[in-house]
Amino acid sequence: MGLPTGTVNNTEIRDLETQTSLRAGDHFYISVNEGRKIKIDIRAGDTFQRLVTRINTLSTRNLKASVTYGENGPALKLEARNGASIEFIGGADGRDALAKLGFEERSILSPELLFDLNNDGGEIDPNDLGGVFALGLNNGFSFSNKTEAEYIFNQLEDAIKVIQSAHRSLTFDPIRAQILRDSKNNIGPAPAFLQDRLARYQDGLQRVLAVTGGTII
Repeated sequence: MGLPTGTVNNTEIRDLETQTSLRAGDHFYISVNEGRKIKIDIRAGDTFQRLVTRINTLSTRNLKASVTYGENGPALKLEARNGASIEFIGGADGRDALAKLGFEERSILSPELLFDLNNDGGEIDPNDLGGVFALGLNNGFSFSNKTEAEYIFNQLEDAIKVIQSAHRSLTFDPIRAQILRDSKNNIGPAPAFLQDRLARYQDGLQRVLAVTGGTII
């Protein structure tokens, strides 16, 4: 049958060193909310699950690591949590675990922080236009029935509105900026002359209602 003689070993090693180009000693760093750099290292015998556990422990629940499975096998998924901003920093040359895992140096934001951006109503800075905008689209869309299709349609409509808002944010609008400034200046008690005029209106209304037998609250 053309087969060699010998013992067949059906035990498959599934650690990071056999499944990826990672090697013990490779590493990368994370920084939570612009804090100190936390080193994430690769150790001998590590699996994806062991690496996930180490990342979740060191990030103190501000970063959720998990394992996903696709056509190319297992992969690492990273999500910011609890209103945190996470910065990923590569390791030393030749030892950069971040690149070997298929990631680039970048920052990610938690959903709580991401969806709160550009909603503070503050004054618009013409020298600092644009920003970060979240589309809020899910990966697992399905058109299996009319209800799901309608939900997806609404999600896409919302995403288009966000894209339009992002496009508008790239151009300074002096009228909108003035409206925001005026709205901030109008917060507080009404001027004395308006309070006096309102008091006289209320007094006159009370007199009318007293004659007609009505009431006022």
